[in-house]
Amino acid sequence: MKMFGSSLRKTTMIMGLLCIIVFMNIYVEHKAHSTSSRDTADNETRAMMESFQMGIPATNTHVGHGEGPRSGVMRGSHSHRHQEEQRGSGHFRGQQRPQEQDSEEQGRMMMMMGNIAQIAHQREIEFIRSQQAKKHDNEAKDKEEDEHSFSDSSVKSDDSSVHHPVAGLSCKAHGGPDEEQDEDSKRVLEALVYWSDIPSDAQWRSPHSPVAGTKKYLTFEPDEGGFNNIRMAFETAVVLAVGTGRTLVLPPDMNFYLLTDPGASSKKSFGFQNFYDLVSIAKEHAGLEIISFEKFLKDEAMQGKLLDIRNGKPTFPPMNITDWNGGLPPNFLGYRLPSHNQGNSLWNWMRQVTMPVDWAPNQCVAAIPDQPGKEAEQEVQETWKALQREDADRKKKLPPTFKFVWRNRFHSFDGNPGAVDGTPLNRLSEMLAQREQLCIYNQTMQESKVVHVMGEQASGSRMLVHFYAFLYFQNWKHDLWTKRFVRDHLRYGDEIQCAAARIVQAVRAEAREANAALGLDKDDVSFHTMHIRRGDFQFEQVRNMSPEDILDLNVKKWFTKKKVVYVATDERDEKFFEPFRKYYKLYFMSDFKHLLEGVDSHYFGMIDQIVASQGDVFVGVFFSTFTGFINRMRGYHSQKLKLEGHEQGAINSYYYVPNQLAHKRKAMFEYQAVEPAFWQREFPVSWRDIDHDLSE
Repeated sequence: MKMFGSSLRKTTMIMGLLCIIVFMNIYVEHKAHSTSSRDTADNETRAMMESFQMGIPATNTHVGHGEGPRSGVMRGSHSHRHQEEQRGSGHFRGQQRPQEQDSEEQGRMMMMMGNIAQIAHQREIEFIRSQQAKKHDNEAKDKEEDEHSFSDSSVKSDDSSVHHPVAGLSCKAHGGPDEEQDEDSKRVLEALVYWSDIPSDAQWRSPHSPVAGTKKYLTFEPDEGGFNNIRMAFETAVVLAVGTGRTLVLPPDMNFYLLTDPGASSKKSFGFQNFYDLVSIAKEHAGLEIISFEKFLKDEAMQGKLLDIRNGKPTFPPMNITDWNGGLPPNFLGYRLPSHNQGNSLWNWMRQVTMPVDWAPNQCVAAIPDQPGKEAEQEVQETWKALQREDADRKKKLPPTFKFVWRNRFHSFDGNPGAVDGTPLNRLSEMLAQREQLCIYNQTMQESKVVHVMGEQASGSRMLVHFYAFLYFQNWKHDLWTKRFVRDHLRYGDEIQCAAARIVQAVRAEAREANAALGLDKDDVSFHTMHIRRGDFQFEQVRNMSPEDILDLNVKKWFTKKKVVYVATDERDEKFFEPFRKYYKLYFMSDFKHLLEGVDSHYFGMIDQIVASQGDVFVGVFFSTFTGFINRMRGYHSQKLKLEGHEQGAINSYYYVPNQLAHKRKAMFEYQAVEPAFWQREFPVSWRDIDHDLSE
């Protein structure tokens, strides 16, 4: 029986492995010949290939929506564990057999798997090369650039090419509302605009900018989580580039985790230019230059200007490929490939030819000196030493049982925000939280040609942090410039804003009728908004709340009965909302599909955020970065309109939570300094008083 069982297992394994090879060959041939989009073929096939080489099913995306750090941690640990179970004795766990036979069979299996991995890797190389050949053969047909795409040249602020100003919002070219046709459309668009046009800001250049005729770059890997984690890390990378005067190199278009809707469009890979008007931003801001990854590789790598940090010799991209658009797997598959040697993965190669930013946002604050050079660096060190002395004095005054001095420092800012033009010591004290290190943009980094920001949890330097909770500028003016840059420039593009405006206009019309029935002013168009997170949300204490608990413990305390409520949600079961309909007139994006004809459904999440930001009262989800950005937009609006509590940065937003988290419900009504986990919510330091006069 043992011999029969052993033979059966071997036969099953061999047949299974052969089936994998056959399936991969069929899959590659099918994708190479049947798809009308070479981006789709290249991307999906590489993703499948690399997932096979890693020992992970290509469909293994059970690790969450990416709204918290767990997605990265789980993904990395699962990958490693799964690989371990796919080799060696893991195949024979629990079986009794002689050691010699076990060792011999393991050797044969390992050799067979090694051969298969080699075949798979060779097939991958052949496929990539074939796709590159097809791309070059068809270049003549593809010269017409997509309006969101970067050309193969850099984008400079003094370029005279046609572009629209980032300030304001005009939707005439995007399906309306047309502000020139009626006052209602004009008011809707005015209500959406939280950004400002400050010409003097657009002329600001970092004192760290390289001298004329030279260039320094910042490259970055998109975050491995969901879109709002990707957005968060993107903001940090852009601010770091602007704040240090480096040319921002956009990563190649690639799959974003959970941002794939096969029925939405033929597009399967994305670049940040699909969501932001980066061309216009670069043209309008003198201190920012943006180039494509392809241009960077052509200008620097292919000219032998990137040196391997291990031996100082010039090195070139994997297989000399410069156009990686659509050629990278999803973020969570793009890093460690056991069958690849060091440098064969694009990001691993980049880490060998650049200075990786090895700062850990949970452990240190990234400090940008006022000027380049040792003297300014020393000033930052002196501020840090002063803070340490202050904490030591604070500890002496606390009871011996008080464990965390930083908590005392943190709570000293409760309802007591520091001045935005305060001393470096006070501003650093306000944002330090529990961190015990200072990561300085020192002379070594300043002199590096390329610094590279990593995007995976396993790197130890994943930028799952708000830019304003991580980047400390010794000069308070530089701090405000960068916060205003994000508010006024890093907003969703006009197509997304205008689609949201159409829904807002429709919801306001419904609200006017409902409010009149309540005896309110006939011109009252106010409505409530809410974000309900369900799906794969990893925080079970919130995800598993019943609709009755969400209502009775939370919403009914804050919403006016019979008011219109717009709900942004990933919950697909309409029965879940039946208890809400007893009290409110609910609307969802699905009620306004006719207003979204021709709009790519990949934008729907962003559209939902913008609409939700327009509620006079908003209820959201603690721990959700989706809710977080809604609140930041509401914070920007509150400052512009000088709403009640704006002096403290307070906004009219609540969190629905179970009773054990009751202290979080009104967190947005009182000023608090930043605290860990930094991603779990937005903090008023990002919007409060950032229009402070910089001429002082």
